[in-house]
Amino acid sequence: MKAPAFLGTALKALRKAGKGALRGVLTGLRRLASAMDRKTRLLVMAIAAGALLLVAAIVIGATVAGTAGAPAAPFQATAATALPGGGAMAIPRSGPGLASMLLIPGSDDWPWPLALEPKARYTEADAAEVRPDLGEIDVTDLSARRKAELETIFSAVD
Repeated sequence: MKAPAFLGTALKALRKAGKGALRGVLTGLRRLASAMDRKTRLLVMAIAAGALLLVAAIVIGATVAGTAGAPAAPFQATAATALPGGGAMAIPRSGPGLASMLLIPGSDDWPWPLALEPKARYTEADAAEVRPDLGEIDVTDLSARRKAELETIFSAVD
């Protein structure tokens, strides 16, 4: 999935700010180190190195522990859809599981569609992989509400 342009700009700004902050911290540490004698300086450096190793061990341990137990799927699915990152997300092809995942807008909501990752070309096979079976989903209330909205607009213009 492509990152939006503003995200790239924000990351560049954070990188630049981080470099400036690191430069300031290093300048302050040099001034502090020049005021210390050799033995104290070595002791402070050893404590700082130990702290950095401890932080690295905690981050690595948390990462390993986070990937050890994968969460269970929230519903029983009959099909899987491949994600751009190489994983798979289970999506039911029909029935109440699919109906519970649909975002049908309320009467005051804007019915904007959900954005998908754009591809250079779409084939019929691509569409068949993600095409759900919508035969069991009742949309009579939704279509009646939309028809009433369109009738109101038509009568206002007429």
